[in-house]
Amino acid sequence: MVPKSNQKSVGPVVSILVVALFAGALLFQGATADHEPADKGSAAASGVEILSTPVVEGSSSEVVSLLNTSLKTSKGTDLLLQVTLECSLWTDVTVMGNDESEAVATVKVWLEVDGAPVVVASETDPADEEPGKVVFCNRAYKVATTNVDDEDMQIETFFKTRAAHGFNWIQLDLESGVHTVELKGELSAEVTGTGMAKAGIGKRTLIIEPTKFANDLVL
Repeated sequence: MVPKSNQKSVGPVVSILVVALFAGALLFQGATADHEPADKGSAAASGVEILSTPVVEGSSSEVVSLLNTSLKTSKGTDLLLQVTLECSLWTDVTVMGNDESEAVATVKVWLEVDGAPVVVASETDPADEEPGKVVFCNRAYKVATTNVDDEDMQIETFFKTRAAHGFNWIQLDLESGVHTVELKGELSAEVTGTGMAKAGIGKRTLIIEPTKFANDLVL
């Protein structure tokens, strides 16, 4: 039998051990979070299709979030950002008699790092107000008829296309820390006369490669 004096000491010893183990676990978790590997590649993908609202008169433009991810970098790290996606366009134009109609559909894509757009190049057209946006697909289709005797004559044309496209962006000289990267798209459509226009985005991927370009590199 254990003496009473020894029995009284068992409880405090066990409590101290439990507290020590718990504190050690917290310290280990904190150390793991602080030492997340930096400069590791990241990627994101989706197969969910995004479609704009069909336009039959006037114009519309919708900005959508396509993909997002995050990664940790060391100071001075550069990023090579690669985007591929399926781009779809619908244009439908109808004319009757002596008439004209036009349908335009466009998909623009860009990347934002920590909420700031990534520009394609430092030297751009002065008239370009969106230096980071890239047109992935665009169609402007117009039909006009003249000298038509039969005013009831009707011509209707419809085009639907889908193709995969890609583009690369470069982000130079990041600060150390965790950074968010978001892929955004703008789906726009415009109709003049009688017709319909619509744009869509299908399967898409975003691949991010941390790298070190030359120190004097200027895009």
